[in-house]
Amino acid sequence: RNLLYSIGLSIANDGWINDVNPDKAAAKAGLSPGMLVVRNDGKPFSLDDFTKMIADSKNTTAPLTISTSNGGVAQKFTIDYHGGLRYPHLVRDAAKPDILSEVIKGH
Repeated sequence: RNLLYSIGLSIANDGWINDVNPDKAAAKAGLSPGMLVVRNDGKPFSLDDFTKMIADSKNTTAPLTISTSNGGVAQKFTIDYHGGLRYPHLVRDAAKPDILSEVIKGH
């Protein structure tokens, strides 16, 4: 699941971290590609629960906690993130010509 625009990582269904955005909260907490998330907020890893934990982060001041296994070494991480789920989207800049509407109108 692509969570690069929120917490700053891409994670597989089984908990393997595929990619980390170095400017986001996950990297700042010390997470890196190749780690396996085994627990999130005290529960065994589930991608749905992990995603819900991130979505719910905007309603709490408590940091996120996850546990990982990295080469057989268990580690616990505290992630200071409170932005919920975030995804890229287009935003109209009123100061510039609306080229996209013109392109769409042509179809």
